[in-house]
Amino acid sequence: MPYQTPTYGGLPIFGLVTSMQAMMNPTAQQLDQFFGVSGNLALFGGTRGVVFAIAGVFQEQDIPTLGEDLAFLRNYADGIARPLADTMGMLWQNVIFEGQLIPDPMGPRPTDTGWAIPYRMTMRGLT
Repeated sequence: MPYQTPTYGGLPIFGLVTSMQAMMNPTAQQLDQFFGVSGNLALFGGTRGVVFAIAGVFQEQDIPTLGEDLAFLRNYADGIARPLADTMGMLWQNVIFEGQLIPDPMGPRPTDTGWAIPYRMTMRGLT
């Protein structure tokens, strides 16, 4: 399937995304055992959402603009769930950014056209 630019709330806010993984949280299970009965009884308690691990790079002409890109991304930690379109074109409803944004600890790096900073972040799908 072709690579697509991911969007959050309909906007491409991530810069260049180098990887995006959707990982299901473990489902809720209740395991019961009864005396005199072999085996276990498993009750399914529903799903517990999805965690998205995103790695990307912002590239700009100067370092202050890189800071603005990161600040813009941090502004989405506002408690509002929005749709997330991933790199495979799948649309995930009710995704929230809880503020886990980690810029590369080495800081900005020079490029041929300016400066770049890699980052990692996570988002949570509520459904």
